[in-house]
Amino acid sequence: MRAKHLLGLCLLGFLPAAFTAACSAEDTNATAGAGASTSGSGGSGGSGQPAAPPLAMPPSSTVIVTAAMPTAEEKQAAELLRDWMRRAAHVTEGFDIVLDTDPTSGKVVIAVGATKFRQPDDVADIDIDGFTITRRDQVIVIAGGERRGNYLGAVRFLDVACGVRFYMPGDTFTSLPASPELAAPALAIRSNPATRSFLMTGIAGIGAPGLPGEPEWAKRNALDNRRRGGTHQHNLDAVFPKDKYAAKYPAIYGANGIPCFSEPTLLDAAEETAVEHFTKNPGDEYLAYSVNDTSARCEKDPADDTLYSEVYWKFMNALAERLTSKFPDKKILGLAYAGVRIPPSFPLHEKIIVFTNLHISELQYDGLLNPGGPVEQWLGLAKHHGNHEWGEGKGFLIPRIYTGYFAEFLVKVDSAGVDTGYQHLESYPNYGLDGPKYYVWARTLWDPHADTKAVWAQLTGDLFGAAGPSMLDYFQTLEQLWITWDNVEGPERKLFGWGNQFKSTPASLAQFRHAREALDQAKAAAAGDAVVAGRIDLFAKTFRLTEMLVEQAAAPTVKAGYADEVKAHLESALVPDPMTLYRTSPDDLRGNVTAAIGAVTSGKPVE
Repeated sequence: MRAKHLLGLCLLGFLPAAFTAACSAEDTNATAGAGASTSGSGGSGGSGQPAAPPLAMPPSSTVIVTAAMPTAEEKQAAELLRDWMRRAAHVTEGFDIVLDTDPTSGKVVIAVGATKFRQPDDVADIDIDGFTITRRDQVIVIAGGERRGNYLGAVRFLDVACGVRFYMPGDTFTSLPASPELAAPALAIRSNPATRSFLMTGIAGIGAPGLPGEPEWAKRNALDNRRRGGTHQHNLDAVFPKDKYAAKYPAIYGANGIPCFSEPTLLDAAEETAVEHFTKNPGDEYLAYSVNDTSARCEKDPADDTLYSEVYWKFMNALAERLTSKFPDKKILGLAYAGVRIPPSFPLHEKIIVFTNLHISELQYDGLLNPGGPVEQWLGLAKHHGNHEWGEGKGFLIPRIYTGYFAEFLVKVDSAGVDTGYQHLESYPNYGLDGPKYYVWARTLWDPHADTKAVWAQLTGDLFGAAGPSMLDYFQTLEQLWITWDNVEGPERKLFGWGNQFKSTPASLAQFRHAREALDQAKAAAAGDAVVAGRIDLFAKTFRLTEMLVEQAAAPTVKAGYADEVKAHLESALVPDPMTLYRTSPDDLRGNVTAAIGAVTSGKPVE
């Protein structure tokens, strides 16, 4: 067992049984761009004026207004509002989409995008994905940035005014308000994303076969591709293509074909690539020169990682200096990974983005935020920072909830006086084990200072009703369990590391069993509500597989027929439902479970 601190067990605390969301009067960096709500009572920008009374939005007398020639994004935002407001109001008509040249007298107007209702201040200092939502008498103006802002503003309006929130893919895990009588509170929201450049891989269309509804869900929560440039990783072959440079700059490649950062002419090739790239892609904010996914390197470069990092980051500094005069608004990106993961002994050029690969899931054990730790070291050297997090999913048959760690990390980097607007998140979700964490992460990626406890309370209240307190207890316990398992007791839980994933001590096994108790209490509280019972069933049947593996790992013997029992549950409950566990195919899932069974039964006698 590794020696670890016990502090992580106290991070979560206890949450209120319910969380009532209202709209903030002034939301400079809102709790989330997509699907967020804030605490506060409305009002007028904190001016002390009384909050305006709610504005009723009857379907027949509320219209959604666009410009005469709306952009594709504005049209999508208007259609999203119409469709989900109808569902929230339990109607099939109303909330019609009209043009701002049409008469709207006597109507409640929800104006989306560049309409005649938008004022210049509505889009002043708004990011391309940011938005404002402003209520002026009978008119509500949703005004967004030029890329995604109007759409994300529409999602936010559905949240704060309609109680519609997109927690996981599909209609089942989308919340609707208790009452069909929709009314908008006072609205004065101004919201820009803290994470400006972002990509989450491992969902439909982005590195995985995925599920129906995943792309829409990701977009609504700002979890899709919002990068300000291309890849941040492993692209040396792309920026130093041999068919282009082998003859022109023959000295830049080692015997193994890997570029040599100590070779002076590599700067010439790198500059040529950058000039060509930014000329062809003027909208890109950066270009990466990131090392490959290997410890191998050119034989001309140092074998020692500390020295190799010095050579690499010196090369990056020199390249940034060369490009500054040609492209003063562009940056280059380096991945602090493998042999170049060690911070150099000198500051980095102001046009360099450092992309770390620090494992937030092991924040406490790895000492990421300790004084003098890796975060402090990198933030002391760089002007721009991002991080690549392994948030799987794939390779795990245990829940991995660490939303508190994630928020703590983002708050730290956001408060460091460094531009930290870049993040990458791998997901490959196990929705049935820990799917709600992605919604909570979306909230903190948009605003690191979001109250994650309140988000969890709202989520469980929305989705589980009377069973909400028990489901909140369930997810809280799982988060505490991850801290105990991986950061306090050990061993580290690594993807596909079946030999370690299911190990417990009596203390953590008691936490694990409490999660089952909370789940059973939730099922009892949901009796008679088929929708809530169905939602709980997804988590119950998926957790059951983990339970069978964890309990067997703790047992000294193996019950006869154990493997058949686990496989029967797999085939009857999990294989037919792709929302349970990530898989590329049913056989992929079967192979993982078979390997896990072997790990928890190895060397134990059969009863």
